This record gives sequence, C-alpha cells and structure tokens, in this order.
Amino acid sequence: MTESIRLRLPAVVTVQTSGRLPRYPSLSNTLRSRKQTIDRFIPHFPASLPPAMETVAMTDPLSENACEVLEGSPVEKADALLRLFNRKGWLR
Repeated sequence: MTESIRLRLPAVVTVQTSGRLPRYPSLSNTLRSRKQTIDRFIPHFPASLPPAMETVAMTDPLSENACEVLEGSPVEKADALLRLFNRKGWLR
C-alpha cells in the first residue's frame, strides 16, 4: 500500500509498525531481491524557499560548580529536596 501526503516544512514524520509478527521472505524472493536495483531519491528544492532553521544567538552556558549536600534523616532530606525543587521552580 502506498500513500502520499503533502506537508509544510518543517515537519516531523514517524512511522509505526503494526502489532503483528513480521513476515519473513522466502528463499527464492531473497535471492531474487539481490538482483534488484535500489532507487535513489534526491529532493530538489527551489531556491526561493526560506531556510528551515536560523541561528538567532549563541552563548556559553553558565558555569555552576556549586553543590548542596543534604544532611539529616531521610525524611529531613526529602523535605529539603522538596524545598530546593520549589525554590528552583522545578515543581509546579
């Protein structure tokens, strides 16, 4: 089965196989396939298309060497970790 779909760029395409077991080719079909040529497709885009991606800015990441050691019982450590996550804004 062949299906053609036109998409505007940029696009993400995924292919999912069915839940069925694979069908293995017979020996005669395997031997016959060795003689087949592989078709190659090279897309040609018009020069008038805008670039798909553009670099707006680049910066070096901030260097943070600070670490925080949590001390206390496991319950106190869990509370301290929860407060840390809230302070960093990692929990909502």
